[in-house]
Amino acid sequence: FVLVPWLDVEPGAVLPGRGPARDLLPGLDATGVRRRDDLVLR
Repeated sequence: FVLVPWLDVEPGAVLPGRGPARDLLPGLDATGVRRRDDLVLR
C-alpha cells in the first residue's frame, strides 16, 4: 500500500476527508507487505 512510502516522502501528508495519513497506519493490515529498499523510484 502507498501510505508508508508516501509518509517517507511527505511526513505531514493529509488525506482529504480523512485527516493526517499517519493516523491511518494503526488500522492497516500489513500482512504480506514488505519494504523494498533495493528499489528506487525516479
